[in-house]
Amino acid sequence: TKIEAGKVDLETIAVDPLQVADQVVELLRVRAKEKGLTLEARVVGEISPAITTDPFRVRQVLLNLVGNAIKFTSRGGVTIELHHPDGEGDRFRYVVRDTGIGLTREQAAAIFEPFEQADVSTTRQYGGTGLGLSISTRLARLLGGELTVESSPGEGSAFTLTIEAGASPGIAPVSPIAPPVEESTPAEEARVAVPSARVLLAEDGPDNQKLMCFLLEKLGHQVEVAGNGRLAVAAWRAAESSENPIDIILMDMQMPELDGYEATRELRALGCITPIVALTADAMEGTRARCLEAGCDAYETKPVKRSSLEAQLAHFLTNSETASRP
Repeated sequence: TKIEAGKVDLETIAVDPLQVADQVVELLRVRAKEKGLTLEARVVGEISPAITTDPFRVRQVLLNLVGNAIKFTSRGGVTIELHHPDGEGDRFRYVVRDTGIGLTREQAAAIFEPFEQADVSTTRQYGGTGLGLSISTRLARLLGGELTVESSPGEGSAFTLTIEAGASPGIAPVSPIAPPVEESTPAEEARVAVPSARVLLAEDGPDNQKLMCFLLEKLGHQVEVAGNGRLAVAAWRAAESSENPIDIILMDMQMPELDGYEATRELRALGCITPIVALTADAMEGTRARCLEAGCDAYETKPVKRSSLEAQLAHFLTNSETASRP
């Protein structure tokens, strides 16, 4: 609806294209592993160390493409290829290849239309509405490019996202992405000193639940999951009356029954002084202010970066002033 209304704002900044791919791999690695699939990103040829684009929108498209690839692949794996084609000016390509069920020529021609999937049995077996690729196609156009597919039944598919991306001077060869080796950062150093905490994760999406639990437990925290705002309020109240209270709340703002905004207001009305970090896929102007107005202490857009999550935990769990906040 926002795309059709022309209300999607693009942010054009210099970004490392490898980092964007790396974030997508990290976010979906757990889902791929559950199906026994490999998931990796690799550079083809030589690419620029920096391009100019909207990394949030590029990541949105890649998450849809890779998520679909994992969904429709039962063995083998998924690869994000990065290309900087010669002779195409400021054009950059991400190619998402899978070893999945593939498409016929007729199916490939219709797959980008709203609410289209390969056939009725696809919807029954794999779920979904087929709207994601239509949205991704429109985002690709907003990014100055296009989204195309090459596929054969039983032989997998290759979806190519081509975007306009003004490169920084100098093309430098870059090694393929292996499982990322993270450099020490202030957030990483702070994490070492952060004690194990009890985290209440209010999130209704099963995939997001698994991902966030994986990240939080890897950081040494205990996680309690609530599938909607009402359950989150109940979980906080139960914890407050126990000897193991909640140390921080990660609140999805779009949930059934009671959304994150109302749940946060209800918690604050009950006297809750626990730090609440809003999680939302809505990056529109004004969303952050709305979250803070509801009573949240901070705001993070989805997909949440691990570095940002660590920084938020380090800030609130080591900030002695938090407990005295009115």
